[in-house]
Amino acid sequence: MKATLSMNDKQLPMENVSMSRFHFKPYESMKPKRQYSDPMPDIYVPPLEKFSGATTTGDTYKGQPGPRARAYIPEIRMLNRTGEHDHRTNYRVDYHPHGLTLCAAKAFAIAQKKQKPATPVTAQ
Repeated sequence: MKATLSMNDKQLPMENVSMSRFHFKPYESMKPKRQYSDPMPDIYVPPLEKFSGATTTGDTYKGQPGPRARAYIPEIRMLNRTGEHDHRTNYRVDYHPHGLTLCAAKAFAIAQKKQKPATPVTAQ
């Protein structure tokens, strides 16, 4: 196999533009979508009256004085650790076995054992 360029041929400089760079076309910048809280451009509606910061709850609530709440500290009691434990849990009480299921291979093996004769037959 012969090389395309010989040592005597004039070698051109290597290209420095990749295919991605050659075919790249910048996209037009997308205009960001307007958020709900953003003001509308060039539209301003002045308020019709002065803002009133009063609320219905603030106007109608009347605090009533009363006695200060007492701090509750529970009494310290030890658990009753006497008596016998029966080791019965909800799982043990409510469990009902549903029977055993055999896989097909195990059932086939059991059936094969039942079909074999008890005494082997000799060929004499």
